[in-house]
Amino acid sequence: MDSVPHLELPMRVVGGQYAQREQDTDAEVADAIRVLVSFMRGDRIEDPEFGVDDPSFQTQPIDTDDIYSAIHEYEPRAQVDITTHDQPDGSTTVSIKMAQPTSDDLPTEA
Repeated sequence: MDSVPHLELPMRVVGGQYAQREQDTDAEVADAIRVLVSFMRGDRIEDPEFGVDDPSFQTQPIDTDDIYSAIHEYEPRAQVDITTHDQPDGSTTVSIKMAQPTSDDLPTEA
């Protein structure tokens, strides 16, 4: 674990201490994305642009471009693939697959 603790999200207590994540792991980046898409834009007073637009009463299909843009802006470490799945009850499920680029994925300087 690095010297600066990063709390696991959602927060939980294990053995009397808050659970932690190692920085820059897939799990820590996934936690950050999970928090981001859990907030509706405007909910955080200190950063009103944080989050995504509330899709509850929007016309289908869900605007995945908004979700992608928010993730790209607030969690640039992540490479995401966002898909939607229409359910038989008329609802839509949004799936976000996340990966972090490795040093092999990064462009090399010429």
